[in-house]
Amino acid sequence: MQNYMQEISTPAVRKNGREPDSLAQRGIDGEVEGVVRNVNANGSERMIRAERTVHDVYRKRNSLILPKELSFEAWSKLGTEIIVSADASAWWIGDWLFYGEKSYGERYRNAIDATMLDYQTLRNYAWIAKKYPVSRRRDKLSFGHHVEVAALTDDEQDLWLDRALRFCWSRNELRRRVRAARLANNSETKPVTKVLRIDAEADCYERWNTAAEIGDRCLNEWAAEALDAAAAAVLNEPKSDS
Repeated sequence: MQNYMQEISTPAVRKNGREPDSLAQRGIDGEVEGVVRNVNANGSERMIRAERTVHDVYRKRNSLILPKELSFEAWSKLGTEIIVSADASAWWIGDWLFYGEKSYGERYRNAIDATMLDYQTLRNYAWIAKKYPVSRRRDKLSFGHHVEVAALTDDEQDLWLDRALRFCWSRNELRRRVRAARLANNSETKPVTKVLRIDAEADCYERWNTAAEIGDRCLNEWAAEALDAAAAAVLNEPKSDS
């Protein structure tokens, strides 16, 4: 059995064009991160996880530990990197799932069962990845922007994504604009409806409901048809073909 020793490398900084240690990962401001290494008996190394970033920021699977003193610029850049990585990971998961679904059949389902994410959540990622080939994804828009218009046609998707890009809309703003446009279109194509309330005794209600069931209608539909027929009779209107 091999014995392993863990150590944390000292953060290195590029100077005079010299490349830092190859095991270290670059951090913000051109500096590099500390890494945790396994060193086996014959001296070979392998990186097992990056733990310390520049400015003494430590990343773990379930936490981000920041120093007491951190400049606003460094904090802002770090946040941008985290957000970009989180957004990119949604595309990565979707593409990973899409590939597995095409390539591995039943083994694909067994593999995703082993993940910690809900199956429906994973299916949503895969659905979005399939809806947008890489050539149609907008790098400067979030995964969420693409989700908002995924149910539209390809042409409509492109239209709204281009608008979001041009006018710098947030995801919420894009959602609001799409919803407003949908409501406007519906108001142009659908008649305005009003609510009619009828107070009826219990026995009348039961009779009407029984008649609606015999006609394979819900009570609202049956009542609307009955009232419309009664109005047509009073107004001497011709009977509708329907």
